[in-house]
Amino acid sequence: MSASEQFLDTLGGGRYEVRGALGRGSSGEVLHVFDRDRRRDVALKRLLSAEPEEGYRLKLEFRALADARHPNLVELYDLWVDAGTSFYTMELVRGVDLVTYAAGGDRTRSEHVVVVLPQLVAGLRALHAAGILHRDLKPQNVLVESRGSPAAADHVHGSHPRLVLLDFGLLACLTPDERDAAGQRELAGSAAYAAPEQLWSGSFSEASDWYAAAVLLYEALSGSLPYDGSLAAIASAKRKRRPPRLGAGAAPEWLADLLDRLLAPSPAERPATEEILDVLSRAGADVG
Repeated sequence: MSASEQFLDTLGGGRYEVRGALGRGSSGEVLHVFDRDRRRDVALKRLLSAEPEEGYRLKLEFRALADARHPNLVELYDLWVDAGTSFYTMELVRGVDLVTYAAGGDRTRSEHVVVVLPQLVAGLRALHAAGILHRDLKPQNVLVESRGSPAAADHVHGSHPRLVLLDFGLLACLTPDERDAAGQRELAGSAAYAAPEQLWSGSFSEASDWYAAAVLLYEALSGSLPYDGSLAAIASAKRKRRPPRLGAGAAPEWLADLLDRLLAPSPAERPATEEILDVLSRAGADVG
């Protein structure tokens, strides 16, 4: 029996059958498991150790996140809190990240992105309306399911693929020491998407999430990140200037303009949610 199976047998009481690994990060691993009670495949993510006094708050925060239901947010199921290792289960999303999706198929990158852009905006808008900040938008946390997948058919009507936001908010519920242990190890990987204020002062806002979304869209449209180099070089560049504006061959004028404004160094200069919705509406994109 593997270490993952032993830990699930102890905490889950034999409820979960491990069927494979989906990924691993500084905060734990994500497994593909079969939930015998729900009679379905789910994703299971192990969390950092939670101290006993944090357990109650973690449960409250998880419930708030689980209540933020929307077709473009991953559905959260159950949380298990233990003095050692805790975990939660969620919908198993069978898809590829947004950047990979944009580069595939028989359409241009721009055509792919424009198809799913309203769903990205709708999912992030729903999170913010629930009082939740994502805090870590990057390719692996924004997946696109093919139109033929059962989950996509369950959530989205019509012929479009389904975009899903994952991994929102829960890391912020952990203690400062635990957050730092995870965040410092993953900062180098996430710095390319993080807003300047996150890198320099650790502050977060809705504008920070929209900045990260703009970086992700920029990468999906152009095939490259707007900034590269060392962590220090990225942080410095983001604080001082916008990246080069996308050309006509990479994105429609309205979308290139929106991303240029969302990538402003100052949060106050970035369009707010209602203005973003207005831009999409004028472009003919329907955000549900």
